[in-house]
Amino acid sequence: MKTLAVIRASLDRVLEAIVVVLMIALALVVTAGFASRLMNMPMSWTGEVAATGLAWLTYYGGALAASKGAHITCPNIVNMMPPALRVPVIVVAEVFTIAFFVLLAWTGYQVMVILEGSSLVSLPSVSQQLTQ
Repeated sequence: MKTLAVIRASLDRVLEAIVVVLMIALALVVTAGFASRLMNMPMSWTGEVAATGLAWLTYYGGALAASKGAHITCPNIVNMMPPALRVPVIVVAEVFTIAFFVLLAWTGYQVMVILEGSSLVSLPSVSQQLTQ
């Protein structure tokens, strides 16, 4: 079990690092886009890259929240239940969370297949498969 705990802690640290890097990158891209528009020299790619970065941040942040058990729940309702009912309800909630991420992975793969050969509008050298 100690090995599993070490692996989980390592994955959490990797997710945390990814989320921090994405937040910093998103802040820089949005700031660059704002500054370029303020100087009346807009960079066309900042909006598209910021939207993609926000999507990535949402998914990696969601994975990090799920890993830490911080996904959307109603702990007060669970705490009001009899102790014998709490564990099954929590297990069902975890199963639904895992099923949701499996569904995301499956539909994400389908989107990747559809986007083959497509590129970003403002950055034609960047594949949409990479951004998705």
